[in-house]
Amino acid sequence: MASTSTTKPAKILTVGSAVGALRDLFSKVKGINAKHGPFDFVLCAGDFFGPPSTDNTSGNDQITQLLDGKLEVPLECYIMQGEYPLPDNVIQKFAQTGGELCKNVFLLSKSGILTTPHGLRIACLGGVYETSVYASAEAAPGFASPFFSKQTTEKLLANTMTNSASSKPQNYTSLAAIRSQSTPTQLVDILMTNEWTSSIAQFSSVPLPSQDLPANGAPPLDEVIRNIKPRYHFAAKGGQPPVFWEREPYTWDRDGGRVSRFVSLGAFGGEVTTGKKPRVAVKPPNSTKNPFTEYIFQPSAKRPIEGNGENFIFGSVQHPNKRSRVGDSSGKPPPGYKCKRCESTEHFINDCPERVKPPEGYICRICNEVCAHIPSPSQVITTSTAWTSSAGLPDEARCWRYGRAET
Repeated sequence: MASTSTTKPAKILTVGSAVGALRDLFSKVKGINAKHGPFDFVLCAGDFFGPPSTDNTSGNDQITQLLDGKLEVPLECYIMQGEYPLPDNVIQKFAQTGGELCKNVFLLSKSGILTTPHGLRIACLGGVYETSVYASAEAAPGFASPFFSKQTTEKLLANTMTNSASSKPQNYTSLAAIRSQSTPTQLVDILMTNEWTSSIAQFSSVPLPSQDLPANGAPPLDEVIRNIKPRYHFAAKGGQPPVFWEREPYTWDRDGGRVSRFVSLGAFGGEVTTGKKPRVAVKPPNSTKNPFTEYIFQPSAKRPIEGNGENFIFGSVQHPNKRSRVGDSSGKPPPGYKCKRCESTEHFINDCPERVKPPEGYICRICNEVCAHIPSPSQVITTSTAWTSSAGLPDEARCWRYGRAET
């Protein structure tokens, strides 16, 4: 993978939730690195430490050994908060060091961004989404809470709006020279989240590991994606237990055809993706419409859905005709309505019997005589016994339609 600011590629190993199995994870990473490496660093998505526990379990023992530097970590590992609150001793170590828990293990901020020595911009949004607490100011801040809030996403977007300078060595002589060589941007190379976005499966033909996943995604993440447009988005919460899923690439046409990819990482011990795919400048042949800029619209009102069955979105709400009358279902006018022709309150003006009377002096062009009372069009249509003409209309109606008034 190449960054947005340098042509130097970085070989990255990505793994899913370790859930406290730290020794097994590091042993697996060491073997993969020996066989397929060398890798530059490891990205650990999801829950690295697992659920909180007050017992003196093996998981807590491994956490203590990690913080004391007694576990061998073969490569630089960047970890994040997943579904659970982080252990207190981990939070304390983060506060003391700014993220370095031990040699080669770095905890990313819950809503932070970092730039690696390779020039890669990596953004992170940890925690889970819960509608009832997202906009609440009562949610505990930071790693002590399993949730992310509106303030968390706003902070992430603010943190990404920094100057992205080239990683090539520069001989700057002044602050103005530094500023002139940097460009403000929100674009990132990699985004790590625990949650899926709510729109990611749209336009994708790849079968989902679980049909509930898009519905259970986090809608606020959609807006984050639209702003930072990551080249790679790694998520961890892909089912119970998490399973691997990768959708087709999609492009940002207004950003020079920038290509984005989404990968949901399975739990540790499942399939592992090594991130070897190169960043390509051309549009991939299997790319889809962008799920964050394109939308699936419902059928137009000019072509209404036929039938009276229940709509799965709108329930049993009846869709009125384009020109519907205000009144009861029997056709009776509402209180206060008065026909403008005969001043009756019992019918609408279109149903007025006075409306179909021929004008005085009218002579039919077909029969050359004054016609009797002609039924209204609504009466003609609804009276099946009146259909006598080969043209599909009663003879009297045809006389009225083609008649003329003598002056």
